[in-house]
Amino acid sequence: LSYDCTFLYILGAALEDSIPEYAKKRCPVSPIRKRGFARDHGAEYAAAVNVLLAADNLRDKVKDDKNLGAGAMLLAYRGAYRKAGRKYPQAAASIGEALERLSQMEREKEDNLDKVADAFAGMLRDIFAGLGKHKDEEKVLGHLGYNLGRWIYLADAYHDRQRDARKGAYNPFLCRYGKDAAEQSGGEMKETAAFSLNSSLHAACAAYDLLEIKKHKEILDNILYSGLYKKTEQILKESGKET
Repeated sequence: LSYDCTFLYILGAALEDSIPEYAKKRCPVSPIRKRGFARDHGAEYAAAVNVLLAADNLRDKVKDDKNLGAGAMLLAYRGAYRKAGRKYPQAAASIGEALERLSQMEREKEDNLDKVADAFAGMLRDIFAGLGKHKDEEKVLGHLGYNLGRWIYLADAYHDRQRDARKGAYNPFLCRYGKDAAEQSGGEMKETAAFSLNSSLHAACAAYDLLEIKKHKEILDNILYSGLYKKTEQILKESGKET
């Protein structure tokens, strides 16, 4: 699972009173010896979302870059993708629509940061809402997912600004402020990034505070109240040089 989907899994488990299933099984990657694992509520949903995200990302690479390697991997994902889409059609539809919106804005060189981030954030809103057991919980989870998604997209774009400038790749920060801004460690671009990242985290934490967390609270608290803020500081302190 990706880190995003691992967080989704932990959060889903944290909303339930159920005791995780502990067992030893053989891992397909390393089948010689049995490995210990814990399976909790939300594992299947998080895994399905991970497959849907990975497959649609590969499809986008095949479509835009004619990437043969991505095409081969997409064939390997085909069965799992169909299974995940049948079981969670709403998540599949949201992911497909969001990635298509992002692809279109990339082709159009969209420079409105909020507009581009909204596509990714809306996708995570729908995905996180899928963990809810009732309307109020769905709404709070959706707000948490939206603001985390906004932070993830903008943090990634700001962090990758110099690499994207060198490769000529799309980056909404560069479209808005110009390629020369990739070398700058301060200025209006950094101020915009700082405000957007911190405001997104504040809103995400406010939504998280409304949830009834039944287990794994220490892990989730550490991620939201410490880890993401430290990562934000790290990204904003970086100079124009790659790290």
